[in-house]
Amino acid sequence: MARQSPIPETLEELIDVLEVEVDRRRRADRTLKLAVGILVALYMAMIVAVWIRNGSFPSDLASSFASFAGLGGIGAAASARHKQALSVAAKFDDPRLIPFLIDAATISQPRVPSLAREILTARLPSVAAAGDLPEESKRQLASTLVTTREVSYLRVALDTLQRVGGSESISSLEAFSKRQSKKGGKEFEKLQDRSRIILGEVRIRAAKALIQAKEAETSEILSKLLVENLQSERPSTGRIVDSANTSEPSLQVGDNGL
Repeated sequence: MARQSPIPETLEELIDVLEVEVDRRRRADRTLKLAVGILVALYMAMIVAVWIRNGSFPSDLASSFASFAGLGGIGAAASARHKQALSVAAKFDDPRLIPFLIDAATISQPRVPSLAREILTARLPSVAAAGDLPEESKRQLASTLVTTREVSYLRVALDTLQRVGGSESISSLEAFSKRQSKKGGKEFEKLQDRSRIILGEVRIRAAKALIQAKEAETSEILSKLLVENLQSERPSTGRIVDSANTSEPSLQVGDNGL
């Protein structure tokens, strides 16, 4: 029987556990998606082979392809250790935990994303600047807009993206603004209206960031060219001759004259 891992008691222990578990899950997720991709490619090859052999398109195989290809949307599950650490995270109010909670909110597994969203609803208001979240966390946060109808969480997530969102958030904001939800009601529609305003602000912010990056890149290139030009114009041979020191010696008249 496997020995049960101890529950992390301190914040540092908790962060260490979450770092290990998030890395493990992401590696497993990449492996799973690669395997599904290979299976989908083989299935497509089989459809083409049957089509060529029979001379007619195999509609029965093609009709089942859509559901088979849908496996690409699955992801690796959180381990028992990971879920245990997430439950402990609710006891600590530390901004370093927010990226781990956002990652958990994207997991397709019962109870895990709902637990993460519950904690994030209370923690996200502390995120004040774009530098407070890694770019990947901002992208993941935006992606959660299309996976839940929890109005309280959606409101807080939109507020956060309005403060810190950039180009990585645009596609998910667009999807949320067009999302159809029969159960959302008036509050959901209001959030969608607000998301369109936020989308405009985020687009402007992303455009400004792109312009600033291009200006910085151009400035760096110009500085390098200037340095290269100055180096190429520097004299290649030696010393500058001082004419005052190389003039012919002059005759000096003594006291008695000459």
